[in-house]
Amino acid sequence: MTIKLVETKIRSRVIITILLLTMAFLQFCIGTESTKSKEKDNLSLLGLFIGKNDQNSSILVSDGTTVTSMIKSIEGGTIQLGKELSFVIPPNSLDKDTEITIEKTGKADSNSQFKFFGQGYKFSPPGTQFAMDKPASLVVTYDSSKISEQNLNLRSQQMFYFDEASKSYIGVPTSIDYAKGSLVAQVEHFTSYALFAVPSATGNNSPLISIQSPVPTQIHADAPIYIRADVRDIDLDGSIIAVKLSYKKSTSATYTNEVAMQPENNVSISPTSRYVYLIPSTFYTNADKLAGTTLDIKIEAWDNKSLKSSSPIVTNYTVNRNCLPNTLRTNLTGIQNINAGFQRNMLLSCRNEDTNSYLTGQYIVPEVVHAINNVGKLDKPGSAGTLFTATKSDYVSSGKVELRLLSSVTNSVTQDFTILPGNVQTLSIYETDSFGNKTALLSKTDEPQTISMKEGNVKYFALEGHDGYGNIVTYFPWLNADWNVPTNGDLGTLDRDTPISLVVNLYTLDAKVGFSNLVASIAEGAIQLTQTIQILSRQLIDIRSNFNDATYPGAETFFSSAASITSDGDTAYFVFNHFQSAANAFNNKEQLSTYKFNRSSGLSTLPPIVSFTGQWQLQAVLNLSMAMAGPIPYVLYSTAPTYSGDVSYSNGNIKLYAKKYDSSSNTWLPVGSIINSELNGLNYSYSIATNGTDPWVAYTAFQATESEPYSSNYAVLVKRFNGANWIPVGSTLTNNFPTKVIIQFDGSTPYVAYNELDTLGKTKLYVKKWNGVSWNTVGGELNLAPTTHASLHDFKIFSGKLYLSFDSSGKLNVKTFDGTNWLSVGSSNLNFTSSANVYTSNLEINPKGTIYLGWSETPTGSSSPIKYLGHFVGPNLKLDFSDNSLNGYVFDFSFIGANPYIAQTNSGRSWIRKYE
Repeated sequence: MTIKLVETKIRSRVIITILLLTMAFLQFCIGTESTKSKEKDNLSLLGLFIGKNDQNSSILVSDGTTVTSMIKSIEGGTIQLGKELSFVIPPNSLDKDTEITIEKTGKADSNSQFKFFGQGYKFSPPGTQFAMDKPASLVVTYDSSKISEQNLNLRSQQMFYFDEASKSYIGVPTSIDYAKGSLVAQVEHFTSYALFAVPSATGNNSPLISIQSPVPTQIHADAPIYIRADVRDIDLDGSIIAVKLSYKKSTSATYTNEVAMQPENNVSISPTSRYVYLIPSTFYTNADKLAGTTLDIKIEAWDNKSLKSSSPIVTNYTVNRNCLPNTLRTNLTGIQNINAGFQRNMLLSCRNEDTNSYLTGQYIVPEVVHAINNVGKLDKPGSAGTLFTATKSDYVSSGKVELRLLSSVTNSVTQDFTILPGNVQTLSIYETDSFGNKTALLSKTDEPQTISMKEGNVKYFALEGHDGYGNIVTYFPWLNADWNVPTNGDLGTLDRDTPISLVVNLYTLDAKVGFSNLVASIAEGAIQLTQTIQILSRQLIDIRSNFNDATYPGAETFFSSAASITSDGDTAYFVFNHFQSAANAFNNKEQLSTYKFNRSSGLSTLPPIVSFTGQWQLQAVLNLSMAMAGPIPYVLYSTAPTYSGDVSYSNGNIKLYAKKYDSSSNTWLPVGSIINSELNGLNYSYSIATNGTDPWVAYTAFQATESEPYSSNYAVLVKRFNGANWIPVGSTLTNNFPTKVIIQFDGSTPYVAYNELDTLGKTKLYVKKWNGVSWNTVGGELNLAPTTHASLHDFKIFSGKLYLSFDSSGKLNVKTFDGTNWLSVGSSNLNFTSSANVYTSNLEINPKGTIYLGWSETPTGSSSPIKYLGHFVGPNLKLDFSDNSLNGYVFDFSFIGANPYIAQTNSGRSWIRKYE
C-alpha cells in the first residue's frame, strides 16, 4: 500500500508504506523442523514422522480418477469423488474463490511397520490454506474387510499428509465413525494425503501419538508456540488418561518444563484426540535464537490401564529470529499470534521507500477499520494509534484485520491474525474424587479459604488455570503443578501416585491437630496459591449401638458372642452371633445377624445367615470367619447339637458350612454342602479365604471315638470349592493337637498359619505354603526365645508380605517374613501396659499401605478388657485410640476408604462403629 505525501521539503517521490508491526510479519522468517527419536522403528510404527528412509514419498502416483470444482469462498461447498470421498469446505474457510482439484493416487510403499491401505489423494492448487477455526473436512469411506485382510487395527486408522519441507508424513486429526464405516480428517492446507494403520496386536496396545504442525507453522522467537498432537488409545475399552509435553532449549541437558497437554476445547471442529499446549512467548527469546539454540520437545502418553506410549516422541524446531528489530517496535507487542482476550495497540508509520527510513514524528491514522472472521475489534484511534482487542477464545481461531486510509481502496492493508488461547494468570484449587473429577472449589489465587479434614483421612486436590478473562486455559495435574507442605510435617504426607494421576492426594494420618498450609504453584512458579487446612482430631462414632436382633418375646438373657467384618474398600459386611432367651434357656432364638454398610448409602440390615429356636446350635463354637471374592462376601460358620453343659455333645459333631451373599435376591446362598462330612469329630477353629474368585477353607479336626472330644487323632485340613463340591488340598498339616488356624492368599497361592501343642505342652506357631503338591513350612517355627509359647491371633498378607499377630504368654507380638526369617515389627511386647495381658488382636492395612493393629488388653487384676487401635510408623506402634466403654473381648475391624470400621460386642449386645 502506498500513499503520496505532499511536502515541500521532499524533492523526490516518497512512497509511504503502512506497516502493521506484529510478530512474524515477513515471509522470509522461516523456521524449519527436524525429527529424531530414541527408537526410530517405534516412531515408524506409530506413524509419527516417516521420512525418506522409511517410505518413498514419490510413489503416490495418479491412477486416473480426478474431480475439479470451483468453490466460492463466501459459500463453501462439497466436492465428491465417487462414493469413497467427500471434501467439505465451510463458508469463509477459503480467503478467495478457488478452483479445487482432487486426484486419486496409487498405492504407497508398505515396507514400513505403519502400513498404507485404501487410497491416497492429491489436492491442488498446492499450498491452498483453510481457516484454522473452520478447516475443511475430508470424509473417506473405508473397507473394513481390506483392513482385516492386511491384519491392521481398525481403530488405528489415521490420515497423514506429506510435508514437503521435512520430507515426512505428518498425522492429521482423524475421527472414525464405525457405524457408517467412514473417517473424517481435518485439512488445513493442500498437499498429498494417504491413509495408514498399524498392524493388529494382542493385549493392551500402547497409546498412538502423532505430532502435528505447530501454530504458527514457521515459529520464531518472542512469540507463543501452540504445540498440537493427535493422541489415541486404539483398544476397544481404552482411553487416554494423561499426555505429557516436555520442552527445553537445546542448551539444557534435561527437559526444564513438564506440562500436561489438554484436549483442545473447540469441540465443534477439534477431534477428541487432539491435545494441545501453548508455550508462552517468554520462554524462547530472540537472545536464545542469537545463541543458536533450538526448541526441543518430547511427548508421552498413558492409557487407562497405566500403559505408557512405547517410545517418547522427540522433535526439535529451529526457531527464526524475531523479524523486526526492537527499535522498530514502538508501542507494539510484536505478536502476530494474539493471546486470547488481550489488547494490542498498533501504529501506522510512514517510511521513505528510497532510504528505507522512517519519517520521525509522522503517523497516519486509518479512517476505516474492519475485523474479519470475528477475531476481534479495532477502535478508531486518536493520535496514539489504533487499538485492537482480540476476541477471547480458548481454542485456535484465525481471521484478518483490514485497514483503509483516505477512503481509498488502493490505500489499504490486510493483516492476518491467529488467535491463540491465553496464558494462565490465576489459579483455582479444587477438591476432587479419587478419579480427578472436581467436587468442590476450595480457593482462588486472590480468595483463599480454609478447609478442614480429619486425621487419618485422604483428600484429593487439583489446580485449574485461568486467563485474564476467566477462560479455563489448563487443568493442571501433578505433571505441571508443584505442591509442597511445611517441612515440619504437620500436614502429613503429600503423594503423587503415578504419571497417569490427575490428582494430588494428601494423607493426614499423623498430622498434628491445628492449622497448616498446602502450597501449590504452576511449574514456572510465577503463580502460587496457598490453601489453609485445619486438621481435626478423629472420633470413635457409633453407627449403630446396643443392638441384638435375635428377637425373642420376654427375653431375659442376651448373648452377642462372636463378630466378624470384611470389606472390599467401599462396602463392609458385618456378621454377629446373636442369642436371646426367656428364663428357660431353651425358650430362645439364635441367629447369625448380618449387615451391610456402604459409604454412599449407609447401613442396611440383611437377612440372617441361619436362624434357630429351641436347642442351641450356634453357641458351641464362638467363631466366625469372612472373606471377599471381589464384591461378594463369604461366611464360614458352624452348627452343633444341644449343649448339655459338660463339654460333651450328644450327637458328636460340629458341622461346618459356608454361604455367600447374593445381592440380586438379597439372600445368603449355600456354597456346597457340609464341609467336614468325612469326620465323626469336632473342630474349634476354622477360617475362609478366596483367591479372588473361589473360596478355600482351613479347619482343625479332632476324631471323636469316645464321648469326650479329645483323642490322639488330630488334623489341620484344607479344602477348596470347585463349583460343586469341597475338595481336599493335600494331607493334614500336622498330627499334633491344633488350637487355631487361619488361611490367606497371596495372589493365587494359599498359606496357612496354625498353632499346635507339642508333647511337652509348648504352643508352637507355624506358617505353611501350598506348592501345588504339598504343604511346606515357611521359615520354620517362629523363634520366640526366651519365651516358649506363641498363641496365634491373626495372619494377613499385605502386598506380598506375610504378617502374624500373636501373644507370647500374654505379650502382644507382630512378625513379618523377610524371605528367610521371621522378624519382629516393633518390640516383642506391644502391650499398651507392659504388665497387662493380650489374648486377641487383628491386623489390617489401609488404602495408603499403613498397617493397623487392634487388640483387647486386660490389665492385671481386672476382668474388663480395654480395646486399642494403633498403626505402625516404621517400627513404632502409634496409638490411635483406646476404649473401655464396652466390656467385651470381641473386637474386629476393616477399612472403608481411609477409615476403620469396627464390629464390637459387650458379650450381650453389639455395636457397629467407625473411627473418623
